[in-house]
Amino acid sequence: ASVFLLLAVHLCLFTMFGMLLFARAKDAQVDKEWLGYFRSLPDSMTSLLVLLTTANNPDVMIPAYSKNRAYSLFFIVFTVIGTLFLMNLLTAIIYNQFRGYLLKSVQASLLRRRLGIRAGFEVLCCYRSFMGDVGDEIRNAVSAETFVKVLQEVKMDPYCKNSITEKARSYSSGLISASEFQKLFDELDKDTVKEHPPWPEYRSP
Repeated sequence: ASVFLLLAVHLCLFTMFGMLLFARAKDAQVDKEWLGYFRSLPDSMTSLLVLLTTANNPDVMIPAYSKNRAYSLFFIVFTVIGTLFLMNLLTAIIYNQFRGYLLKSVQASLLRRRLGIRAGFEVLCCYRSFMGDVGDEIRNAVSAETFVKVLQEVKMDPYCKNSITEKARSYSSGLISASEFQKLFDELDKDTVKEHPPWPEYRSP
């Protein structure tokens, strides 16, 4: 909001200064700048607002520049302050706001995924307890085979599914603890490794 206020103040000040600088003269040939761009307050503000985007640059200054080259300093100072400083500052603020929203969205997504994984682990633990497959050595664990069977029914990327399945079957005890269960789903964050075609073999005749 503060940057928008600075832009509004900047635009209003230069509009008033431009109307005083390019006031109406008796000679219409000399007064082309006033006729084209600074004839009224709305015209002056519109001309400078378009100049902020550099869409009418250098057309807006050509009549005044033809009369006196020193008039170009007015447009140069306006462009440097407005376009090169305030507009870039506005862009940086918008980028930071978007980056903050994106970061919060990613954090919330990771939190929901961790909660979902933990809930799935607890459900499989309850299933294991219900089936009576609970030893005294490890109670808070799930069966790797049961997990693999459930995973086959889940719709996900085949590469990730195969990676998680291979990692789950790699546990020698056949049981997966809570921390190991969370680490299994780290495969979802990995990029798919595409197999490159074999190198061609060249044989001499």
